[in-house]
Amino acid sequence: MGVTWRAAVLAAVAWLAAASSPASAEGCRYLATAADAAASSLDVEVECAGDGPHGFLPWPAVHGSYLTGLAGQAGSRVDNEGGRIAVTGAGGLSRFAYRIDLDGVARDGRWRYQAIRVDQALAAPLAVWVLQPERSDVALTLAVASDHGAGFATALQPGAGGYRLLSQDVTHAGYGVIGRFLTRRIPLAPPPGAGGVPATLDVAIMADRFAVGTDTLIDWFGESAGVVADYFHGFPMARALLVLEPVAGRSGVVFGRVMSGGGGSVLMRVGERATRQELHGSWVLVHELSHLAMPFLTDRAMWFMEGMATYVEPILRARAGWIMPEAVWAEFAEGMVRGVAGIETKRVAQPASLYWGGALFMLIADIDMRRRSAGRLGLEHCLRRVLGEGGDSTRRWPQAPMIDACDALTGGRAMADLAADFLANRLAVDLASLWRELGVEIAAGTVKFDDGAPLASIRRGIVSGN
Repeated sequence: MGVTWRAAVLAAVAWLAAASSPASAEGCRYLATAADAAASSLDVEVECAGDGPHGFLPWPAVHGSYLTGLAGQAGSRVDNEGGRIAVTGAGGLSRFAYRIDLDGVARDGRWRYQAIRVDQALAAPLAVWVLQPERSDVALTLAVASDHGAGFATALQPGAGGYRLLSQDVTHAGYGVIGRFLTRRIPLAPPPGAGGVPATLDVAIMADRFAVGTDTLIDWFGESAGVVADYFHGFPMARALLVLEPVAGRSGVVFGRVMSGGGGSVLMRVGERATRQELHGSWVLVHELSHLAMPFLTDRAMWFMEGMATYVEPILRARAGWIMPEAVWAEFAEGMVRGVAGIETKRVAQPASLYWGGALFMLIADIDMRRRSAGRLGLEHCLRRVLGEGGDSTRRWPQAPMIDACDALTGGRAMADLAADFLANRLAVDLASLWRELGVEIAAGTVKFDDGAPLASIRRGIVSGN
């Protein structure tokens, strides 16, 4: 089972006990108390070591009418400077409190994915209710309590007195779910380098409205996560949270989104009328779970992250036997035309080329790695290497270490040079010639394979693995 209200209350008791002794040298403790069973609002108490002044930055979604009751406690003074909050303490501690109107944020159409209300459950990134210290290296401890039976689920790692993270990770710390909701825990293969300790995927179902039933949903989640674990030789991280939002009046899989930082979380919006066939036939969940296996790249490399997930998703589903190899190449042939167009028109940041331009880059890099290694190594080996070095989505890396990990496998600077050409619009791709070399024949909307083509063995290796 996921985190229950009892666990939250125990964490809060530990927080209160710890509050009687000085906080760590640079630490802050947050205790959030749900106002009711549905967590329509949160009352948050904060204690930080030192008199300060300490600076805090509210998330834009809550600044203004949704942040109320801001006041100092125990002799501390609070100055609300608009976009910044300054807290000055006394006696070595700075204490203040505030209220976040979660329902207000959820109703505000400008912040669709910043707070989501479904019946008695509310999902929101932690940044919505955790005022972020402006110093990036402050150690934070978070606890959630309720006198009304509200539960709390998060991907953050629990520790003594609550959940731990650094202030720099608040913005990217992912979703938490507060209120009343269903929880399940799915055990998965250990992450690379985890010493055999199983990974867990906690599932928070915001409301039990689905026609297919909970067991079918959990099977879908577990099988999809298992496909990702098979490709990366272990589930990408020790602990992740999947938040399931039912969409009224809809069928199929509507939308998916990943947020990561202190913990990896996936938001899935699924139609209440979705069938089992629609769930397993959708690409969205495998795509989003694949994102957990790569660090967030900080230097405007969204094309690299989205390109990776777009490229590996159909390969993973083919290896699981969910789609045929022909379907993989049909998808590539259709999508990568848009990728080429984005590169040629210097619109790499546009959605079509962001995903498919990046996927085309991954295909070329994969082919190159397999050529250089006589088929022994491919892109998957690079991604596994990065993951084994701790590069999951809870980390924030520049792009260079990712690329260096690939080039180190085969020697030289092949991927680094390819990335430079891609970004400088020097990458010219003749897709028709590439498909011929791979032995991919496309006619009348169907795909056939030529196993006598020069790169036919590489084509097979890409889909089937080594």
